[in-house]
Amino acid sequence: DKKVVLSVSGNDCLIEEFSVLQDKKAKVVNGLVEQELSKRRKLNSNYIYDYIVMGPDPLQQGYVKVKVVLCPKSLIQNYYDVLRKAGLEPYKLDLTSHSMEYLAEKSLLSTSSEISILACINQEELHFLYCGKNEEPYYRHATISKDDMLEESMFVLSASSKFNLGLDKEENLVETVIENLTKMTRFHSQRHPDMNINGIYVYGDYKDIPTLCDRITNALGIKAKTFNPISSIGNLSMRSAEPLNGSVNVMGTVLSVFDAKEKDFCFFEKLEATKQEKGSNLFWMPTMIAILLSAVLICVTQVFRVQNKVLQEKVEEEQEYLENPDNRELYGTISNFINEITNRYTYNERALVYMDYFQNVNRFGREEFDILDTMVTEDITIDSIQYYDEVISIHCIGTSQNSPAAFTQSLSQLDAFSNVAYTGFTGYTDYTTGEPLYSFTVTMNLSQEGGK
Repeated sequence: DKKVVLSVSGNDCLIEEFSVLQDKKAKVVNGLVEQELSKRRKLNSNYIYDYIVMGPDPLQQGYVKVKVVLCPKSLIQNYYDVLRKAGLEPYKLDLTSHSMEYLAEKSLLSTSSEISILACINQEELHFLYCGKNEEPYYRHATISKDDMLEESMFVLSASSKFNLGLDKEENLVETVIENLTKMTRFHSQRHPDMNINGIYVYGDYKDIPTLCDRITNALGIKAKTFNPISSIGNLSMRSAEPLNGSVNVMGTVLSVFDAKEKDFCFFEKLEATKQEKGSNLFWMPTMIAILLSAVLICVTQVFRVQNKVLQEKVEEEQEYLENPDNRELYGTISNFINEITNRYTYNERALVYMDYFQNVNRFGREEFDILDTMVTEDITIDSIQYYDEVISIHCIGTSQNSPAAFTQSLSQLDAFSNVAYTGFTGYTDYTTGEPLYSFTVTMNLSQEGGK
């Protein structure tokens, strides 16, 4: 089987996420997606789009969340032509982040009880995926500077110069990889300060640099090794005795996945469908337009005739009825009565809406404040509290770098609050005592059960 699934960087595409009405028919959902893209002014004849259904929208009942990816038609055409010339059948196209999530799932990293990092190192781009413990994967992308890349065609160099340039290139690449992995480990230390990263798995064009894995291990203190994604599916372990070699890179990252999942995007099929529709539509277009215009004119004429006849009969009937004075008086009384009922009904409906709002709106009151006050430890000082649009913002000052994470963790365990998070902290020195202090802001919502 020569079918391939091609993975490309998200930088080459436009990505939109929104919700549409849920429907069992794919044609209906496709129409709703196209309508929403039209509203957002994203439809363009130079782009091909496809979408995947992410699942029910928890914020809107009866709606589903969809992720739409729009790719330039020229990009899809180039990939299509190259794969065809190579004797391969273009099957699916996916984003690199999705491919890495799929690889992590098949390699059992996503469901592992330990945290790992996948590192895909290609010629111009770096891709990293933080996964494990059944948590939502975290994807990071970086670009290798063109100054770091080897361009042998620019100069005629001696063998010695080429060797030294290659070493400089590898050194810059290794430093860029370590810099991005360091940022991901800092992200991990904020999410799980008491949990270590089990390992870093490296694959791609530059995975065989002799010093790469050793430099990563020495710089981060985390075991790093190369592996073959295809050979490692379902059997990935840092304790494997045999080295896993090989690469799965063709114009980015091409995975020979024969059981492609629903989340892959069918851009190649849509490209062929677009060509076929374009040719057939041009052939039948004049005839179809003529037939359609004729049918529309006949229908419009017939509808106008029927409507005019019905309206004329109704007007004559009402004129005859209102010629009687008693009927005119009765008509006026009934009309006033209907208006009065309508006004009262509208008033009652509006009053019920207001009453329901005031009975169910969440409020930050004395009880919630007392609960919050009991969670403040000696190393935390609350500087200010704001409550707006059902969001509580607490500005705090801590005496330790662990204070923000510990305070946020303690608040998240309370039933009174939900969605507890903090975005980071800023360190500074107290000018009176000279001691280091850390400023941070915690945001959270009142739970549905409390705050009434």
